[in-house]
Amino acid sequence: MATDHRHRQPPLADPHHAKRPIAKESLFEVGQLATKVSQFRDVLQDPDIDARLLAREFYDAIIGPVAESLKQAKARTIMFSLDSQLRYLPIAALYDG
Repeated sequence: MATDHRHRQPPLADPHHAKRPIAKESLFEVGQLATKVSQFRDVLQDPDIDARLLAREFYDAIIGPVAESLKQAKARTIMFSLDSQLRYLPIAALYDG
C-alpha cells in the first residue's frame, strides 16, 4: 500500500529545547491604529513614496518591546496574533532601520 506523504504532520519540537514564549502587548488607540494601517498600506502601493518611516514606526511598536528578549532567547521564529486592524498590516514590510 502506497503512503501519501503530502498530509504528514511536521515532527514535534524536542521538548528539552522548547522555550517559553515571549509575549508583550503593544497598545494603540483604535482609531489611530486603523488610520495608520490604512496609510501604511497605501504608501506601500505607491513606488514614489518611501514607506520606511511608517514601516519603522510599526516595527518599533510591535517588535521593539520584545527585541531584546528575542535576542537573549536566540529566537528563530516569531508568531504573531494579529486582531482588529493589525490583521491588515503586512508584517513582512516592517523595517528595523
